[in-house]
Amino acid sequence: MLKKFYLIAAFLIVFLSSAGRLNAASEFAVDANVNYIFQQNGIANITHDITLENLYSNLYATSYTLTLENVKTQNLAAFEDNKELLVEKSVGEGKTDYKILFDQGVVGKGSKRNFKITFDVEDVSSKTGTVWEIAIPKLGNSDSFREYKASISVPVSFGELSYISPKYLSVNKLDDNVIYSFNKEALANFGISAGFGDFQVFSYTLNYHLENPLSRYQQQSIPVPPDTSFQKVFLENVSPAPKKLQEDSNGNWLAFYDLKPREKLDIVVVGTVQIFAEPRFGNPLSDEEISLYTSATNYWQATDPVVELVAKDLSDAKSIYNYLVTTFKYDYERVKPNMKRLGAIQALLNPTNAICTEFTDTFIALARSKGIPAREINGFAYTENPDIQPLGLVADVLHAWPEYYSFDKNAWIPVDPTWGNTTGGVDFFDKLDLRHFTFVIHATDSENPPPPGSYKLGPNPQKDVFVSFGKLPDNKTPSIKLTAKKKANLAINNSIIEVLIQNTGMVGVYNIVPKVYFDDLKIDLDPITKLLPFSQTSVDVRVPITFLGLNTPDKVKIVVLGEEFTIYGFKTKVLLDSFLAFLILLIIITCTVLIYLNRENLLKIGKARHAPIIDQKKNSINKK
Repeated sequence: MLKKFYLIAAFLIVFLSSAGRLNAASEFAVDANVNYIFQQNGIANITHDITLENLYSNLYATSYTLTLENVKTQNLAAFEDNKELLVEKSVGEGKTDYKILFDQGVVGKGSKRNFKITFDVEDVSSKTGTVWEIAIPKLGNSDSFREYKASISVPVSFGELSYISPKYLSVNKLDDNVIYSFNKEALANFGISAGFGDFQVFSYTLNYHLENPLSRYQQQSIPVPPDTSFQKVFLENVSPAPKKLQEDSNGNWLAFYDLKPREKLDIVVVGTVQIFAEPRFGNPLSDEEISLYTSATNYWQATDPVVELVAKDLSDAKSIYNYLVTTFKYDYERVKPNMKRLGAIQALLNPTNAICTEFTDTFIALARSKGIPAREINGFAYTENPDIQPLGLVADVLHAWPEYYSFDKNAWIPVDPTWGNTTGGVDFFDKLDLRHFTFVIHATDSENPPPPGSYKLGPNPQKDVFVSFGKLPDNKTPSIKLTAKKKANLAINNSIIEVLIQNTGMVGVYNIVPKVYFDDLKIDLDPITKLLPFSQTSVDVRVPITFLGLNTPDKVKIVVLGEEFTIYGFKTKVLLDSFLAFLILLIIITCTVLIYLNRENLLKIGKARHAPIIDQKKNSINKK
């Protein structure tokens, strides 16, 4: 499930006039320039530079009240013309009012009063793992301002910009700070959400408990965290090692085990995941996949009239996201283990009883109803929200969020309408943060495979999912083992070498291009698209066999990701085979000639023996 950020909830500004006639927001034009200057330690010095312009000749402002919700301020002060103004503080339930009192009135239509409010806040930024994150909620009432500008100044030491939303108006570098500027239009619907750092890193330990209830051998599988376009997984230890690891049609990594009859098996998966802000690669969909990912399922009832009625007024993925954020209400009472899943139809009929599964299921159903491919992600999402954190410490209650397919980017794009709803307007559509860690992907099947934390035995299951901020492993390079053997030692045209490529490392390897050298001649082979950890594949290499080895290499070298395997003696073998064949042929020819010559001699000897007898007979005849 979801935990919302424990940050500023909103800025509410009320303007008071001395006459007390009406809310001064309608009697004064208000221009505000708000600057957030972040220090190395994450504390933000906030300055409100405000100008009030009288719209009526008989009014003037005597005070200005700044209301802050769920914010702990430090060193708040107000100034006008370098003179400090008196500030009255009033604390209410969940909010604090700061009333700034002006010394004298500024009377007359068009008259202006300019003053500043400064204070320090710790709650708008935090360092999570390797990433500095900033979350500033949206403008409370944009209509109260004639003009509103905001900027955030971030130290270069925070790192490179990983994501920021909404889109900034401009960016400038001043000394050791980078300044991003925004206008009222950008902040009217969403607050500022930004992350700095190249990537986020989580360490994880996942426990699985399998049981074979049968009296015969049975193969079972468990899902381990997969690589996606937004995350790279390091499987540091899987104990016991699986028989094989393969990817299903939805992108899940399934580890297979052969269980003996009545066997129970505990499996521990330890690893690290690297979360990125931008997709690392594209994922073009076929027509068949588009059809699958836009079809209806038991929880994603895309063709139901209830869903179609709502979808009719929505145009794209963003409008679906906005609809859910503004229409659904998160029900914290339902955040419990084994909570019944409602599905999209019931969620639309009961929008105030939603948790992350309802936000997700409804987004997918509405998107698919509009012909937009969509799928569900189950996984871990880091948050400091105390309403859910205790449950996460004792039970494996995970979070769910949707992904929609962007045909422009040829990639699956994750969004989180649940967090958009519970964080007071932080944008989780245009850019997701670096806190979402995918465990399983549900695309063609809305329930399978079950995510880690679901593989339990017994009435009192223990906690099986442990995730914390971590660091990348020291050795991140792929590890490949090569073996090769001849499948055919002698053939008419070629000899075939079977090359076995095994991934013995902790990371998936992609777009492998095996290099084959016949002596010094390089031969191109088809690339291997993907090779997961604990997996292997084979490649056939055909070595040409020619008469007397004229075009036959003496050695064949196979190179895959720096690993080499060389087989020698092809030319020598061909020469020996050729010599042997020639010898055999010579023997056959010699024997044939000898046999032929011997036969001729035998015929001549036979003729010689019979000749006198014939002559004698002839003589006898003549005498008669």
